[in-house]
Amino acid sequence: RAEAARGGDARGFFDRASTDYTAVRGQDGSGGRSLEPVLGAATASVEKAIEDSKRGADATAVFERVINEMSSVLGSRNDPGATEARGLARWALGDALTRQGKDGGEQIDKALDDLTEVFNLRPSLRIGMLMAEAWMARGEASQKAGLDPRPGFDGAARALEGVLAKLAPGNPELLMRKGRANSRSGEYERKADGDARARCKQAVDAFTEILKNDPGNAEALWERGHALFNMGWSEVKKNAGDPRVTLNLAIGDLDKALAADPKNLRAAIEKGDAVMLVGQIDFGRNNDAQETFARAVSCFEAATRIDDRNGEAWNLLGSAWILSAQSQRKAGKSMSASLEAAEGALKTALGLEYWKAHINLGVVRAYEKRWEDAEKEWAAADEKCPDQKDRLRERRDWIKDLQKRMGEEG
Repeated sequence: RAEAARGGDARGFFDRASTDYTAVRGQDGSGGRSLEPVLGAATASVEKAIEDSKRGADATAVFERVINEMSSVLGSRNDPGATEARGLARWALGDALTRQGKDGGEQIDKALDDLTEVFNLRPSLRIGMLMAEAWMARGEASQKAGLDPRPGFDGAARALEGVLAKLAPGNPELLMRKGRANSRSGEYERKADGDARARCKQAVDAFTEILKNDPGNAEALWERGHALFNMGWSEVKKNAGDPRVTLNLAIGDLDKALAADPKNLRAAIEKGDAVMLVGQIDFGRNNDAQETFARAVSCFEAATRIDDRNGEAWNLLGSAWILSAQSQRKAGKSMSASLEAAEGALKTALGLEYWKAHINLGVVRAYEKRWEDAEKEWAAADEKCPDQKDRLRERRDWIKDLQKRMGEEG
């Protein structure tokens, strides 16, 4: 387990443990009825199979075997160790099924029943962590099935809160997991146009607690910056205060995360997103946003240098150039150079099969007054990106207004 926790290959250790436990089954004195070697062999085989599964192997048969074996044991003896081993196998099976694109929700729910029963009988850090992992897996399974993942992520946060309070106050690993659970729930809330501020604040508080003792923790800086970004975006949607304050805090954390790890693509993209959103707020308030959009361009250019095969980064670079063009147009300047740069970035994104770039390329064509070409791009997006129907409807409404305004301006 120590080797697995540090990211090493622990399979050999789990194999040896399983072999040793199996060797002493039935040889433990009168009647040979001790459960310890049975439970040990089952648990070790599941943990080895989990490591195999992480490396792409299909380990579902192992998980199913252990579930059946432990259910048989529990049919004759109510032993918490057997319930724990079955809960571990059920969680692992549900997680594996989810990653295979199948419905793992039922197995994860059963795992939660088993693990909660054991935790209530004998609270331990290990079982608490497994409960949190199972809740997170439940959220991820729901998300993949197109369902609301917040109950799963919120359940993980509650489980971790309980473990932190009872067994390990201030434990940085538990704080990181709790923060991530709240952050994932808040991100979904924000994307669903809900109010993500409370969940994101809980995430920020957890990451801040870690950073008090480890101010250079790159992962905590990234995670806090991400939570602050979602909080700021929610403030924009809810028209609450001045979101630029929160967004600038996010940018500060993301800057530090990039200083600690210059190859952190997630931080580079999110920093650009945050800068771009600050610019959009300024633009909407009739402030000069040209410098801010130029900074967003620089952020996304840096992201493409980290990974020039990332279509999202190229599409966002195109977005930043379009916003620069809009700001220049508002100031009475030529848009042509910015639109040309946007077109280049968006065509690169499309070359990488990032089809949402059709939407932004349609905006470029609209500003060039190539109305039919704009509609061709959006028709392509209709076909390639069926989940973008609302955004495309907004763009088609926007182009009518743009045509009217451009006609009035001559």
